[in-house]
Amino acid sequence: MNIKTKMESNLFIEEMEEKHINDVINLWKNTEGISLHENGEDSINGIITFINRNPGLSFIVKNMGNEIVGSLLCGHDGRRGIYTSFSS
Repeated sequence: MNIKTKMESNLFIEEMEEKHINDVINLWKNTEGISLHENGEDSINGIITFINRNPGLSFIVKNMGNEIVGSLLCGHDGRRGIYTSFSS
């Protein structure tokens, strides 16, 4: 599923893809109150594995300058849905 939605406030929501991960990690590193796991979960490969295991559930928000200004990382265990990271 390919989702791209323009919000009224000139922000765009898109499904998170592998090409976004470096920018998402940089957003997390520069967002107060967010810490990254050192065990590999928050590495590029860890996030790729997560979004591939949970397709269509994680999103980014871009501004008019095409910068990622928000993210939502979601998944499930087959029974329960969870969101693991939210930043803006």
